[in-house]
Amino acid sequence: SRGDDVDDDNDSRPTPAWAGPDSTDSEASTADSANDGSTADTVDRRFRDRPTQRTFDGEETRGAPETFDRLPSLSVLGQFDDTYLVCESADGLLLVDQHAADERVNYERLRERFAGDVTTQTLADPVELAVTAREAALLDDHSEALARLGFRVRRADDRTVTVTTVPALLAEELGAEAAELARDLLGEFVEGDPTGTVEAVVDDLLGDLACHPSIKGNTSLREGTVAELLAALDDCENPYACPHGRPTIIELPREEIENRFERDYPGHGGRRD
Repeated sequence: SRGDDVDDDNDSRPTPAWAGPDSTDSEASTADSANDGSTADTVDRRFRDRPTQRTFDGEETRGAPETFDRLPSLSVLGQFDDTYLVCESADGLLLVDQHAADERVNYERLRERFAGDVTTQTLADPVELAVTAREAALLDDHSEALARLGFRVRRADDRTVTVTTVPALLAEELGAEAAELARDLLGEFVEGDPTGTVEAVVDDLLGDLACHPSIKGNTSLREGTVAELLAALDDCENPYACPHGRPTIIELPREEIENRFERDYPGHGGRRD
């Protein structure tokens, strides 16, 4: 996890534009350390077309910027509450939820590893799981669907199934608990339409797996870690929402800030100084 502060001095990756000209490992929670008056370079690389932000239930997410088709040039000012990255753009301020952003990054990395043929790991000791009679019966019809996900499961009796292989990715992340997910999948088949359940279950599963190693709130980050996180978010197919549908970025436009401070009140003569 990038939640651990690491030494970025030997990182050979190019410094992202939003990191400013001097990305050292001083604490990003101190806003003055990043606010040296310099202007960040322009980010030339565009995002892919921004996909519609939707939760797993198909509803559009709330709070994602509506006008971004590229990452604007950003200057990182620091952290607020050790949870949100505070950034300045040409149009105002941006708040980045560091946990939601890292969760999106981890989710897309897991999804990429899970795409195509799934590498499996054979269990040295097959795991027997107690299931309901309905779940055991569904195994006969959906064992191939489980196999495509990397679970080889056979029916031992009317209330027991035996798991012999699990996805290698899940074995790495969950260890011995990976086999128990086969029972959860059978439970999902009972609750929903089996023909459309597999992909949704995998998305939910990967979203949950992405959460655990992600940078947590109330975590002070070094500037190098902030730059790495924003660079990884930039690489995401959908950088605007975490896998559970929460926004990763909230925009505070300059106009809204000025209106909140009532800088256009009549006695001000139209000036904004």
